[in-house]
This record gives sequence, structure tokens and C-alpha cells, in this order.
Amino acid sequence: TSAKYSMGLFLLPLGFAWLLTRKQEWGAVPRVIAACSAAALSLGGYLLGTPYTVLTWDKFRTDFLVQMRLGSEGWEGQSSASVAQLYVDALGTGVGWPLIMLAVLGGIIALRRDWRVALVLLSFPVGYGLFMARQQLFFARFALPLAPFFALFGAYAIDRLAARIRRRRLRYSIAVLLVVFALAPAVWATVTHDVLVSRPDTRVVAFEWMLDHVPSGAKIAIEDYSIRDRRPKAYLDDGRAFDTDMINVNEIRDPASVIRGGFQYVVISSFNADRFLSNPQDRKSTRLNSSH
Repeated sequence: TSAKYSMGLFLLPLGFAWLLTRKQEWGAVPRVIAACSAAALSLGGYLLGTPYTVLTWDKFRTDFLVQMRLGSEGWEGQSSASVAQLYVDALGTGVGWPLIMLAVLGGIIALRRDWRVALVLLSFPVGYGLFMARQQLFFARFALPLAPFFALFGAYAIDRLAARIRRRRLRYSIAVLLVVFALAPAVWATVTHDVLVSRPDTRVVAFEWMLDHVPSGAKIAIEDYSIRDRRPKAYLDDGRAFDTDMINVNEIRDPASVIRGGFQYVVISSFNADRFLSNPQDRKSTRLNSSH
């Protein structure tokens, strides 16, 4: 339940469990005790993972309100695609389409087998997905709370499909093949990502180029997501330092203002540059693109 600010949506399964349990099966008092125990355990799990909710309430409250405001705005460099599409793309890359398809099948089988239990389990991922898709802000990590549910229902589908096969050896073989089918894309994406992050950071490469080609004391405008090295000269091997100023390219209205500022070099990251290049119809993007 410690999924940061979205923890409140974990109340959905508890609410569905309360509404869907039969009073005659549980009895009034045991039903209330079970609901309160589940709520207490959920709250305890959240506080164990996010203790500063209580320890620094004022700061938590302030940050929570800031996040609510940011949720209505796209982040710098965010794709122009709909947020719903971004979630689909992130899950397709991170979880993998085979597991997603198996999870959908598992959800259908679960609903047919015991719709009450299935609704309790599905209430959070469905509620979370619908709520987050309505926000304007997106980061791939926002899709992480959905991943365990795809794994759960995907595994359930594999179990039910394999159970239909009577021959034991064949049943196990089919189950293994389905597991490999489900996990292969995610494993490949993980390996590809690990290879990528093992390469030299492009910010380090850019800084090394600057040390070799840019004279000491040069006046440089540095975009916020690129190089942010403000160390004193003593920290650099040759005592070299640059006269750097941070700029926010999203606030630049006139590209010539950078030149008028006396800057000899401008360092910009692809985090923003790619967005400008991908939106040529946007007037602001066009102005900035012409200044690269």
C-alpha cells in the first residue's frame, strides 16, 4: 500500500470486499472485525513504507498539494500523446504484451469462476488506471503499481490453461512454455536497459569534451537537465572552471537573448530538444529549434 500518494486507492478493494461479502456467511461482528483488520494492516503497510507522512506531516501535506497541482500539468519533455496511450506504451514495454494478454484472459477466467473475488482483486488496478489516465502528468514509474496485478492474473491464466491438459508431462511443458512466452519481452527489455545504462553517461561525455575544447573561464549557458557541475576549481584535476549560468529553455521567448547574454556556449539536453523537434507545429518549439 506504500505506492506514494496513490495509497488511498487501496481502499477500493476493501470497500468491494465489504460490499460483496455475505452477512449470513460471516456474521455481523466477524465481518466488521475482518474489515477493520484489513484496513489497519493496509494503513500499517503504508506507514512502514512512507513513515514521513506522520513524522513530517507539514512537509508531506505541502508536497502532496504540490503533486496534486503538478498532476494537472505535463512535465517538461513529456510526449504529446494522451496519458492513457503513454500508460499503454509503458506497460507494453515494461510488462510485455504477452503477459498483458494473459492477464486479460486471467481476469476473464477469474470473473467467470468467482466474480466476487475477481472484482475485489480487479478494483485497484482498474480504479488506479482510470484515475491516473485522467491526469496530465506522466512518468513511467507511475505504472509500477499495476505490474503486480498483471503478473497475478497472467499467472492465474497460465495455471488454468495448463490445468486443462490431462497428461502430466505435457501439462508442465506447456506451463513452462507459457511462462517463457509471458516473461521474454520483459527480460529482453531489462537486459537492453542494463546494457544502455552501463555505457558512459552522455553528460560525462559532454563535460569531458568541454574540458578538452572549451577554454577556462568561458561563459556557458547550461540547460537544467544537462551538465550541472558547479564544483570549485580545486575539485577539477587541472583547476579549470567555467562561468556557467542555468537557463530554463521553456521560458525562453527570444533565442537571440542567449547570444545577447554574452554566452559563448550553450549546453542543452535531448530531454527537451527531442520534444521541440517532435512538435514542429508548435510556435514555441519552432523558435527554440531554430536556436539549437
